[in-house]
Amino acid sequence: MDRGGVETWLMHVLRNMNGQEQEFHFLVERQREAAYDSEILALGAHIHRIGNHYNALRYGLRFMTVAEEYGPFDVIHSHVFLYSGFIMRLAARAGIPIRIAHSHTSKITRKWKLSRLLYEKVMRVWIRHYATHRVATSKAAGRALFGSQGENTFTLLHYGFDFSKFLCLKPTEQIRKRYDIPPGRRIIGLVGRLVPVKNHRFAIDCLEEVVKRGVDAHLLCVGEGPLLETLQVLIASRRLSDRCTFTGLQADVTPFLALMNVLLLPSHWEGLGIVALEAQAAGVPVLASAAVPTEVDVVPGMVQRLSLGDGSSLWAEKLMHIMQQPRMQLGSEASTLESSRFGLKHCLERLNRIYCGLA
Repeated sequence: MDRGGVETWLMHVLRNMNGQEQEFHFLVERQREAAYDSEILALGAHIHRIGNHYNALRYGLRFMTVAEEYGPFDVIHSHVFLYSGFIMRLAARAGIPIRIAHSHTSKITRKWKLSRLLYEKVMRVWIRHYATHRVATSKAAGRALFGSQGENTFTLLHYGFDFSKFLCLKPTEQIRKRYDIPPGRRIIGLVGRLVPVKNHRFAIDCLEEVVKRGVDAHLLCVGEGPLLETLQVLIASRRLSDRCTFTGLQADVTPFLALMNVLLLPSHWEGLGIVALEAQAAGVPVLASAAVPTEVDVVPGMVQRLSLGDGSSLWAEKLMHIMQQPRMQLGSEASTLESSRFGLKHCLERLNRIYCGLA
């Protein structure tokens, strides 16, 4: 339960549903404490650390132990993609009546090994056989896990978020001062883990192209990950160190979004692209790759797309065009998100129906 898209959404669910009607238990692999653990425990929920899933026998035994000691459970809600097949099978054997396999990603990493192909086949069969509900955060995510035979094989359940904090959002110069970003410099923002799928390398290419064209621009990267040192070396080799800032992990990205002139989302793939929703709520235009699902296009005209195959030069031109335009904040972006299918109330109502066996 570190800070990530799925984890953040689950915390919204916990904060608003935990109580007399629902009691939440989080089954996690890692033994170390994660970013949200203290809040989870403070809210009265439970955390069970059952170890790495690569040891399936030990994982299964610990799963059944938790089910026996803390059950009976009414619902199991699994977010681990293909491995949900094993979870669904264990849950069925434990007598858990409502078993939800939830897909959050639209991309499968193909490894053409017989063992891997057999694993995928077995997991998909177990999901079909043992899951009572197949749920996806986007159409692409649903097709990735449940197949392309049509949307009748799964149910769309869009993330629900509390956008109220964006209603009175105002840019702050404190972040500029903290990270020594010169006044007036245009800020291109990225929010996400520093991992290959988020494509920070391409963002650096775009920044270099923008700067070459004479634009005073800065790349603001919010997040942490294993590629930090590699990216810092790349930036230094391009002589862009004074134009790029890595903030590390942030408990609240809202003030950082407020400072951005544009949010860049050049991901190789996304299950949905939650940060694009937050950017729109903050009144920040988004330039995304074609791999970002169109479901995130909520506020008209605020999300634009290019193919990664178009190259950094065309992306740079589009970034320049967006940054040169005055911010067309209507003041109603957050309200539009709040009343959309991504509003927290709408999501929780649908999720509660599933948890109560009404859907």
